[in-house]
Amino acid sequence: MTGDDRREDPRYQRLIDATRDLAAQGYDAVSMRELANLTRMSLTTIYQLGGSKDQLIAEAHADRMVKFREQLARRPPKGTTAEARVQAVLRGYVAALDRDRARTLAMMRAFYSLAPDVVDSRTSVRTTYLSMIDAAIGGADVPDRMAVIETLGHVMNSAILEWMNGSRDVAGVQAILDDAVRVLFRQPTGSGSPIRA
Repeated sequence: MTGDDRREDPRYQRLIDATRDLAAQGYDAVSMRELANLTRMSLTTIYQLGGSKDQLIAEAHADRMVKFREQLARRPPKGTTAEARVQAVLRGYVAALDRDRARTLAMMRAFYSLAPDVVDSRTSVRTTYLSMIDAAIGGADVPDRMAVIETLGHVMNSAILEWMNGSRDVAGVQAILDDAVRVLFRQPTGSGSPIRA
């Protein structure tokens, strides 16, 4: 079953919802057998809709990112500058991750795994992230716009990995993202003094 076929199958969304629910209890709580029990599907069907536990958890994370983007579309971030709006988006994202710590750790563990069937979810999350930050920047003139967005994404991934392994708390994640936004959106003038985007 192809990716598009899976997503059009109503059973797939039930499976993703069940995966997200189980992930709230931690990574080890998610198993294909437990998903089959929760969704009342056979294991054969579960494996047709999702090739592995990591794939399903990562897809549940990608689905959550889409919902976060839709929420932002309904309630755009406030701020008179691109820097302020992007900072608001990232603060909201970090706060959401921290509020749901067990689920977030489970999802990130799968998302950053080396499983080959997680690649599509990474691509989906990257696309969602790019569209969120681009929308937050809006019509502001940001030189090297895509490079700035991509670089910020790398910083965010690094900070989240540090949070996952316990070397940085959520306040530290927020602090480094605030610094990254401030530095990336500071635009030099001819005299060398910074201006805000």
